[in-house]
Amino acid sequence: GEYQFKELKEVSVQAERMIKFEDHSGRLNNLDLKQANLTSEAFQAVVAGLKSAVTHSESIANWDELQTILRGERMQQCSHEMEMLLSSAKNGHLAGGSGHRMLEVYEFERRGPLGEWGTPSLPTDNELSWRWLDSSGYRHPHLRRGLSREACAAQKWPPCELEGSLFKPASSWANHKIEGVT
Repeated sequence: GEYQFKELKEVSVQAERMIKFEDHSGRLNNLDLKQANLTSEAFQAVVAGLKSAVTHSESIANWDELQTILRGERMQQCSHEMEMLLSSAKNGHLAGGSGHRMLEVYEFERRGPLGEWGTPSLPTDNELSWRWLDSSGYRHPHLRRGLSREACAAQKWPPCELEGSLFKPASSWANHKIEGVT
């Protein structure tokens, strides 16, 4: 069900990745985030954001810490992936030679509370909710113009196109999964 921040009286950590809520009527609710695939830093930032709603005079949660942590994790992951791809290219696995250009597009999904994978849709997910990102974790600049965020996120393959007739696809899209990261 829906839970209003203005109803929160207390927020605490019940167990590992379990948050306990108490409202002003004394009702208790638990939020189990064990399957949410959050780092301990991100989990603590979620708790801090919820606690900020308890102490704010208008029950407004502050998600700045969570956004900063998620942005840092995203940048670290993208940096690691780029190093791996560049290493592969140097070894000749991805290099196309002179006259070739590789368009890199990163698909970003997150595991939901029930263990299912999907495009991020939290209010703090701004750029991530496009699903198809560049190496910096932002909406890819070559996504088809005029495509809505929802339509873009629903695509099975990157809905990218290069302007003009200078570039032509050399192959179909290929997935490159990096163990431990993707």
